[in-house]
Amino acid sequence: YLSVSDQLGGSEIVLLEMIKGIRRLRPAWTLQVILPGRGPLLDRAEAAGVDCVVLPMPASLARLGESGAGPVALAIGLVPVALALPAYLRRLRAVIRAGRADILHTNGFKAHIAGARASGDAAVVWHMHEYVGGRRVTSALLARQQRRVGAVLANSRSVADDVLAALHPHVPVRVIHNA
Repeated sequence: YLSVSDQLGGSEIVLLEMIKGIRRLRPAWTLQVILPGRGPLLDRAEAAGVDCVVLPMPASLARLGESGAGPVALAIGLVPVALALPAYLRRLRAVIRAGRADILHTNGFKAHIAGARASGDAAVVWHMHEYVGGRRVTSALLARQQRRVGAVLANSRSVADDVLAALHPHVPVRVIHNA
């Protein structure tokens, strides 16, 4: 699992519930979560029996957000991200390879993009929790990476419909409601 946050927001709670369910159904599977820091998600994931790897996200990437940013501010913010991203993707690829991942389940837009680019031989599953249609840059970046994706999950029919309209994915979008 690749998470863009080490905190306990809604999508992180859903991630923990999925991990607990997988742990019950497939106790022999090795599960690993890659986190950007040592926040409360780390403790909860470890308590659920998951190996955790902390791989800090570049500060420029962690700060970057399309919501509320004007086009000029967003373009300026992308410059340091473009400079830091190759090194981060190399480190992420090494962590994924070392964990011998068969499946990389990503949680969050930045994780979807970075995970698809660094996944190597692992099958990528995007877990969509938010609307992407109103985010022009994010939609374009996701669309460019979707050929590397083996499955897309959405937390509601509404989010699934938005993903279908914005990205026209080549794989089905499956709805799995939050527990």
